[in-house]
Amino acid sequence: MKQQNPKSQTTPHHQHSEERQRFQVERMILFTDAVFAIAITLLILEIKVPNLNYEGLTSAKIAASVFGFPNFITWISFFISFWVIALYWIDHHRTFMYVDNYDVKLVFLNLLFLMSIGIMPFTSALYSKYFNFNFPTQLYCFNVAFTGFVKLWMWYYISNPKNKICHSPIEIIKKRYHTIRSWIAPAVFIFTGFITSYTVYSRFFFMGIFIIQSIVGIYFERKYGLKERFK
Repeated sequence: MKQQNPKSQTTPHHQHSEERQRFQVERMILFTDAVFAIAITLLILEIKVPNLNYEGLTSAKIAASVFGFPNFITWISFFISFWVIALYWIDHHRTFMYVDNYDVKLVFLNLLFLMSIGIMPFTSALYSKYFNFNFPTQLYCFNVAFTGFVKLWMWYYISNPKNKICHSPIEIIKKRYHTIRSWIAPAVFIFTGFITSYTVYSRFFFMGIFIIQSIVGIYFERKYGLKERFK
């Protein structure tokens, strides 16, 4: 009876190694999407339905209670935090378009990134409730900045060919665009955190992130024909 050569036998693991790797990457992405969805949903819970006395109640009084101070600051905080988290989700989506493989370090970086995202509803609520104080604004800014720095660390790790996370080399222009874009959020929020004690208006400086992101995207689109920002 002829014996089979063990080396010629292929295990299911070897046959489906690429599929298994891709499946694990997709699990990481799905888990990330779930954390983003929960974090972005928790933001609205800080906007409370006003408890008003029905006697003499009018639509104008309801509107004033919903959109007047301090709920007005809470609404502003909600919209800012919603779009900040949304921008990080978009950046994460773009970054993981290049991910073909994974390792323990990438999983750890992604979890560290999600931990910071998970803290954001709390720091956003603290910022909106105690808007007149410096510390809540600084804590919120440093929370968003830390998220950005972890995202930047993750991007450098993914885009480094030595780590073998991305099978195909990333174009230089795309790498430069993602690197610059990843630096914008932490830089803007760190700067806002440091100047927040000068004047109350400086606490809105980080809103400029949306303008800066758009300018960078338009610049790369017009100069290099890059359509990455629309993906």
